Amino acid sequence: MPSLIQHHKKAEATTRLKKFYSAMSQAILLSEIDNGPALDWQYPSYTDSNGEDISAEDNKNFSLAYFNKYLAKYLKYMNVDENSSYTESDNIARYIKVTLADSSYFYMKVGACMDLRFDVNGDKSPNKDGRDIYTFIICSGGSNADYHCAGKPFCPYGYGVFYNDRTAAKNNCAEGAGDTCANLLLIDNWEFKDDYPFKL
Repeated sequence: MPSLIQHHKKAEATTRLKKFYSAMSQAILLSEIDNGPALDWQYPSYTDSNGEDISAEDNKNFSLAYFNKYLAKYLKYMNVDENSSYTESDNIARYIKVTLADSSYFYMKVGACMDLRFDVNGDKSPNKDGRDIYTFIICSGGSNADYHCAGKPFCPYGYGVFYNDRTAAKNNCAEGAGDTCANLLLIDNWEFKDDYPFKL
């Protein structure tokens, strides 16, 4: 029975990841018709003039403005929560939460690129990177897009460094914080292979 449950979780996660990746890719393509190439989209800095991270409030405001300008019209979504409870190590919520039409959702904030964290099973545990949360990014042109997405505007986090090397992608997924695991899954056509580093 446990193996059947695990198989079901993997199959469900695969389906949701494929759907999310396809929906975001399509939304960006449609937005480019109206807003020009995504690599040229205006992107706010995540640091202030002193090199410090912008405030959580500014981050949320910038994220919301970016979403409204470049993505809202091209995604099927139900609502945007500007007071997301999702936090990182600094324990300050910097994300907005976008609930899609199928009730799945992703968190979004300004980082070096625009960070999107997609949760494949919603509020259910464990809410951990690499287990049920997978990180994607939208990058503007220049060094960020070249480094993070190998010159593409949208990709899983880690793509630019490990996109053509499964062994390196798997090792980074396993040894890091789990936030590059979406790239390993992209290499594996979103399937959770037997050697996937984490148990769902």
